[in-house]
Amino acid sequence: MTERVRYETRDQIATVITLAAPDGEIGTVLNSLLDQIRQTSPQAAAETKKILNEGRRQRIEDGAAEMVATSARLFASPDAQEGIHAFLERRPPRWPPAAG
Repeated sequence: MTERVRYETRDQIATVITLAAPDGEIGTVLNSLLDQIRQTSPQAAAETKKILNEGRRQRIEDGAAEMVATSARLFASPDAQEGIHAFLERRPPRWPPAAG
C-alpha cells in the first residue's frame, strides 16, 4: 500500500500517500493506513513532523511582511467590505465588478 523512499537530505523529504479502494471500502483501506501510523514511535513521529514543518515555517517567516501587507490591502478592498457587510446583514454578497 505504501512505499518508503529514502532522501539524501531533509530538504528533499516529501511524503506522498496514494490510496485506491473499491467502492465502499475506503474506510477499511484508511483504517489500515491509520493502524500503520499508530504503530510509529511517538518520538519518531514528533521528530518527523518537526522536520517536515520546518521548511514551511521558514517560508512563512520569510514572507511574513509581504503577507501582512497583502492581508491589509485585501481587507480594505471593496470585495472584503462587501463580504463583511453581506455576512453581517445575512444576505448573499453583491460583488463589485472585477477590475481589469
